[in-house]
Amino acid sequence: MTFGNSLTARGVYRDMAYRAIAHRFLRMTALLVLGLCILLIALAQFQQRLLRYRVERLLADIHSVRLHQSTWNDAQILMKRWGAWGHYEGNCSANDCRYGIVLEDFGSRLLRTNAHRLNYDLLRHLSAFRIYQLVGGRFASMVVEFIVQDGTIWRTSAALVIQVPPQSSPKFGFGEYSLIVRTHSRQALADGPGILGSDGQLAQHPDYKIGRPGGCTACLMATVIYTPHLAQSEIQRLTAFNLSCLTRLHACTTLEEVLPAVRGLHLYPITEPDDHPVDPPRLPPRPCDIPIWALGRDATFVLVVDALSTRKEQAYGQEHEKAEVKVIALRSKSRRLGQSARYSR
Repeated sequence: MTFGNSLTARGVYRDMAYRAIAHRFLRMTALLVLGLCILLIALAQFQQRLLRYRVERLLADIHSVRLHQSTWNDAQILMKRWGAWGHYEGNCSANDCRYGIVLEDFGSRLLRTNAHRLNYDLLRHLSAFRIYQLVGGRFASMVVEFIVQDGTIWRTSAALVIQVPPQSSPKFGFGEYSLIVRTHSRQALADGPGILGSDGQLAQHPDYKIGRPGGCTACLMATVIYTPHLAQSEIQRLTAFNLSCLTRLHACTTLEEVLPAVRGLHLYPITEPDDHPVDPPRLPPRPCDIPIWALGRDATFVLVVDALSTRKEQAYGQEHEKAEVKVIALRSKSRRLGQSARYSR
């Protein structure tokens, strides 16, 4: 072998050695990236399933509450059990206490507790939010509140928020959005702040309303409001969240998936398929179809009268009945955290 051939052989061996090292490095890098992806997916799934487990336990505890019957001792048991996630402002006693519990995923908690430290523009540039959702993370939170008044639990509320990942967002005419479902109790269901749903619903179910707000531009939202007199089985049906939306691979994209109780109400027709069967039109309920006790429950003022005379008149193509009455008594109602006091004069 000549000297030139020896140099050529050495170069070939050196190139082969470099290629072997490069192949080993690429394999190790690929295995490392794959292992990191598997680890991230496992961590994301673990924390989502842990969140789902805690939400299930919390809902079970709230479903065990009997409005106006569960006592301050029952409230203290809940506060002790959920103290790591609970909070209250001001004083909290048997006479007056508003207690809140917040459960959320890792991403939501990080954004909420470190909002002043994080650079959102940089995180978006690095696609951190998208990566978190791709590996199975779901920006989601559950907020539960209950109010204690005069030694008993008077009100409860629950709100579930789930953000729909961009890659799962259907073409509803808007981009990334959130699914929001809120359920809460009220002493009365008269129109007012936070009361959604038409009064006509009371003709079919006098103790609850279901509605949606009009100004939610980046969300689909449903609100269920019920009175303390609603049967416990009905309360559980109306507040039965589909918690598989927290862990399933294919994200939930409609309110009906999150809360089956709103199915068929057509709160957002734009989210329904084009071939969805259209319900036949229904005549609007008349005020007389609503039970009189429900009208009295929701009224701010009630007049007790004697009818002196009645007559029927035609107006705008409809027949109306008018009566001349004599007022005997006036009953008015004031509310404080769900309490009502009545007096007459």
